[in-house]
Amino acid sequence: ILQKKREGLNGDLEIIQLFPNPFSNQGLTVSILSVNESNTNLSLYDNLGKLLYTKNLSFAPMGVQTVKLIPDQALDPGIYHLVVKNETMVVSRNLLLLE
Repeated sequence: ILQKKREGLNGDLEIIQLFPNPFSNQGLTVSILSVNESNTNLSLYDNLGKLLYTKNLSFAPMGVQTVKLIPDQALDPGIYHLVVKNETMVVSRNLLLLE
C-alpha cells in the first residue's frame, strides 16, 4: 500500500503546486506532499540567498498540506527561491515576483 502512495513521488517530500507563479506581495499558496508525518519548514530567499520568510509546520501530517505564504515585508520584483525541507529531504522551486 505504501508503494502505491509513493508512485510519481521522487522522495518523501514534494512541492506539488505554487499558485500563482508569478506571484505578488499579496501572497502565494504552496501545496506540499509528504509521505510521512514530519517537522516541515518553508523558507523564502531572495536571489542573493538572504532569508526573507520562514514558516514551521510542526509535525505536518502525511498527505497534502496547503499553506498561504504572505511575506512580512513588501518584496521587490525579481526571482525568489522557495525551500521546503523536512528531516529527510530538501526541495526548492524558483518564483517570480511581478510588480
